Amino acid sequence: MTTFLAGQILTADLLNVEDTGWQDVTTLPGFAIQQQPQVRKIGDVIYMRGGWSNTGLSATTNHNVGTVPVGFRPPDGTHDLIIRAGTSGGNSSGVFFVSASGNVQLRTSSTLGSYYICCGSWPATS
Repeated sequence: MTTFLAGQILTADLLNVEDTGWQDVTTLPGFAIQQQPQVRKIGDVIYMRGGWSNTGLSATTNHNVGTVPVGFRPPDGTHDLIIRAGTSGGNSSGVFFVSASGNVQLRTSSTLGSYYICCGSWPATS
């Protein structure tokens, strides 16, 4: 947590923020990486970036494409987190769901893109 004093951020608070650096998300068999999916914890927030190519994907389907490492998963008891996917084409779309078990599911639209990229965040604790 950052402390404010007369509108100033205390530098000591910034120096005590935990930053794990980027950690790889495991890609499940049958799928291919477009940009290495990774997670990172900075303070009380988990960030996710990267994505998968369309190898192994089909349109209008739910695909379990990866697993987020323990320590970076959404808190137990929360709903799946939804992260909109960036895709290669205007007609294709996708949504990533990240569960408390670490499962990363990609749901594709009726038009398949050549890749699906995500960039999102969630709280580290409930």
